[in-house]
Amino acid sequence: MLTLTSLIVNGTPEKFPGLNFIMLEAGLGWVPYMMYRLNKECSIRRAEVPLLEKSPEEYIRDQFSFATQPIGEPNNQVHMEQIIDMVGPESLLFASDYPHWDFDHPDALDKHLQSNVPKEGRKKVLSGNAAELFDLDI
Repeated sequence: MLTLTSLIVNGTPEKFPGLNFIMLEAGLGWVPYMMYRLNKECSIRRAEVPLLEKSPEEYIRDQFSFATQPIGEPNNQVHMEQIIDMVGPESLLFASDYPHWDFDHPDALDKHLQSNVPKEGRKKVLSGNAAELFDLDI
């Protein structure tokens, strides 16, 4: 959260519009909150973020990707599906944290994707988004 906030309020995405950022080892549950909170704070403290030409949410959606590990396991599966929808499948990268004992199997994520992400979108989350970001020919 601190890294994302620092990058946004310091205008790094505006200074380097071709640079993509990948957030690892933090899961997804915090991302919608941070997008919306940064939108509010930056709008009411405009003088403190003079480099921003767009809302924080727009920079996050355009230039940030989020690794899924550790995948959240709410009691109500619909909540994780809502988080995935808010963050956007186009911004997600499957991460397992293998070989750690508590790694995330691809099925742990795919069970949430199956409900509201079409098959092609699931493929992008599980491999395509990473291949595109890292310019891998797979």
